[in-house]
Amino acid sequence: MAEAIKVQKDGSFNLDAGSATGQGKNRYHAPALLDFAGQKITVRFDPQALHEIVYAYTLDNRYIGEAQCIEATGFGDTEAARSFNKHRTRFIKATKLAAKAEVAMDAMEVASRLPLQPQPEVANPKVVRPLRPAPELGRHIPQPQLTDEQKQDLATFQAEFQQPQEPAAQIIRNDDPRARYKRWVNLDRRLREGSQLSAADQKFWAMYQKGDEFRFMSEFSADFESFDETVEA
Repeated sequence: MAEAIKVQKDGSFNLDAGSATGQGKNRYHAPALLDFAGQKITVRFDPQALHEIVYAYTLDNRYIGEAQCIEATGFGDTEAARSFNKHRTRFIKATKLAAKAEVAMDAMEVASRLPLQPQPEVANPKVVRPLRPAPELGRHIPQPQLTDEQKQDLATFQAEFQQPQEPAAQIIRNDDPRARYKRWVNLDRRLREGSQLSAADQKFWAMYQKGDEFRFMSEFSADFESFDETVEA
């Protein structure tokens, strides 16, 4: 094998063959190379014996002489160097992924310890018009004429309005942020499919998506494809 390199001022040179990140390169020297300092030459070598003698040539293929390995910093053969670099790259990628997962897990643990903040109630979209009491005047006030569907929607709204309101801590009961997020994903899918949710599920769906935990879990689910968000929570 051959490699074109630049000769240093002291008549030495380094070969890329056998080098590895974090290890270094093999260094060679020959007295005859002092006349070629600062110039490029061609070095021929045995890829399985990089710690042995290599041979120096001019770029037009004139033989200069032998060069001894004076610093065996790199590997003794090119295959070992390639294998080392490949495994080192895999190790670095795995370390970065593990560090990212650890940061995400720590953030989830902190989020699970934070108290939930109550969110404002969402108005019922089925309300057609507000119910206002008739003023007590001495003359008759005509009442609006409602259809049967409007009357049914109004009665449903009045029944839900008179029910006692659940505190936010009871609406979102589970202490596991992953379980809460899976529950919201399930309810959101049911809404898109046209399913009718209970009053408690509607409150949870509306309140949970406004919190910091929802934003974090959405980003976490996008980063880690193995996170199963379809399980019923």
